[in-house]
Amino acid sequence: PALSDAALIGAAYRRWGVDCVDRLLGDFAFLLWDGRERRLLGVRDHMGVRPFFYFAGSDIFAAGHSIGTVLPAMPDRSIDEGQIADFVAGSFTSRETTFFRDARRLPPGHLLVLSNGDVQIKRYWALDREREVAPSDAAGEFRALLEEAVRCRLPQAGNTGLMLSGGLDSSS
Repeated sequence: PALSDAALIGAAYRRWGVDCVDRLLGDFAFLLWDGRERRLLGVRDHMGVRPFFYFAGSDIFAAGHSIGTVLPAMPDRSIDEGQIADFVAGSFTSRETTFFRDARRLPPGHLLVLSNGDVQIKRYWALDREREVAPSDAAGEFRALLEEAVRCRLPQAGNTGLMLSGGLDSSS
């Protein structure tokens, strides 16, 4: 039987610890409690497809996939007027702040470790902007990456069917 996402992440963590994030592919956001180490690990996927909001107070921590899941835990729900002004002006570029002063977003490619009341945010992945692919190799490189992405998402057994819209993105 295929492992659930939660079981797969748990198995990866048991085997590689926090370094399991270097081996995960796809879009994900999760929290994992390590009872032995007494720490909470939160992770957001490389590109930030899955949202991850959190609040870290002096005696409470809350996290979830939407700001609405975090707000009930926040004693102060003050609006950050500066962030709203930046948004209205079209210059809202923060990957961590929200419209609420005390609520945060975990940036893409980052992990959060909560241990002994201390929250640490660490980057575990960044796009390699120095890597160059020769134009003659670009199509082959794209195809290899696409095939790996599709292979990783297909079920292990059985047949799979697709219905595509015919647009350029679907028909890749």
